Amino acid sequence: MRKKLKIIFFADIVAEHTLRWVTYFAKIGHEVRIISWNDLSCGYRLDDVKNSFHPTRLHIVSDRRPVNKFAYIVWIASLIRKIRRIFLNIQPDIIHSHSVGSYAWVTLFLLSTKSVMTPWGTDVLIDMKEYAKNRFLSL
Repeated sequence: MRKKLKIIFFADIVAEHTLRWVTYFAKIGHEVRIISWNDLSCGYRLDDVKNSFHPTRLHIVSDRRPVNKFAYIVWIASLIRKIRRIFLNIQPDIIHSHSVGSYAWVTLFLLSTKSVMTPWGTDVLIDMKEYAKNRFLSL
């Protein structure tokens, strides 16, 4: 029998890709968690989202993103602190970041765990051309 893995997905919880990846690994017996900072401002109800991911446990670690730069920096620091606390509590075997953007950057603060990154369409087609920091992460 294969070892049951503890997997954390850093991903947007309203993306169809996230739902497919996460439910696949949960159905084959792994302990799966999702950490997201999607504020659900796009009209989704939290209860509906939670039910679609069952039995996976969701950790939504943020409210709306601030607009001014100083508040944004404080928001990022707060996000990292919350994520590290969850991470230390779970002690996962692997981290899977869905996108090369912000969800992948968080893994730089969690160096002690193996990680995988899955770039999506805009990560490759648009963001890579415009943002050198994302090209660096995808190497």
